[in-house]
Amino acid sequence: MTIDDSRIGEGAASCQLVESGPVVATSQGQLIERLRITAHGSAGITVGGLSDVVIQDCEILHDGAHGIDFSSAPGLTIRRTRVVHTGAPDSGPNPSSGLNNIQGYDSSDVTIESVRLERGSSGIYLLESPRARMRFIEGHDFRGPLPRGQLVQLDDSDDASLEDFWCDNPAATSWPEDNVSVYVSSNVTVRRGLITGNNAPTGAGVKFDSAIGGLCEDVDTFDMGNGSFSSEEASGVAFVRTRARENHCEGQAGREPPASGGLVWGASPGSSEIRIEASRYYDLCNPDNLVWDTDVVVPPVDLVEEDFALRAPTVVDFCWE
Repeated sequence: MTIDDSRIGEGAASCQLVESGPVVATSQGQLIERLRITAHGSAGITVGGLSDVVIQDCEILHDGAHGIDFSSAPGLTIRRTRVVHTGAPDSGPNPSSGLNNIQGYDSSDVTIESVRLERGSSGIYLLESPRARMRFIEGHDFRGPLPRGQLVQLDDSDDASLEDFWCDNPAATSWPEDNVSVYVSSNVTVRRGLITGNNAPTGAGVKFDSAIGGLCEDVDTFDMGNGSFSSEEASGVAFVRTRARENHCEGQAGREPPASGGLVWGASPGSSEIRIEASRYYDLCNPDNLVWDTDVVVPPVDLVEEDFALRAPTVVDFCWE
């Protein structure tokens, strides 16, 4: 696989970070910035019951709890921040599913942009947080275990968007489930992304689960197992200009083989009005296993086999690097 970097943040002024322990926000609109936070057993940054807090230009090294944990924090902004779960084992699942890099609850209109997330149970998990805006998201080596394992997981969070992202899961170390999970969250847009790697026997690259309305557009996948694009008990979801190449039909890193036998576009029988438009595939391990169940996909299914270069990954730079 050959991919060129698409770097975000190049040319930013340099900065130095101040070493810090865990931080708890204390006021509306508070600015938390230019800290290197090391946290053991508690969240690196906690925001609760406060609106319009801004976290920017921070590096958060966490273990034993979430990196950033917020609730009832409408209008929160997180930008230009790196969050690393330092308690992950050398390979395989985290000791708990509650070790997310960023976790949010009951917080509308959150903005998360230009962040790098590493080795969390999930990168971003949002529950009951409508209208989230996420863009320029770089994520690596997510560790689960179930029900986590995603770069982004939305739960009951309507009208969200995820744009310009890269999720990279090395086969030898990661323990993902779905890479992007849209669960009971309607009218969500997932756009301009690259997903490289998923060794889960039951996970998919981008999954809309029990959702009404949704768009996955201009997303590429590489080295996927159980599926690249999926809808389960969903309706009105469109996969537009989606592309998949070089998936795998064998188990990786001690995990079971893909349960689907290398399916690429999945639409469960409980789904309806699913569309696959202007999409492409190349060098698949089971090229006869492209789409299931075609009865719930609106014809015509626009899939063509042709070689293509993967889109550039989103790589975020920081002022202290």
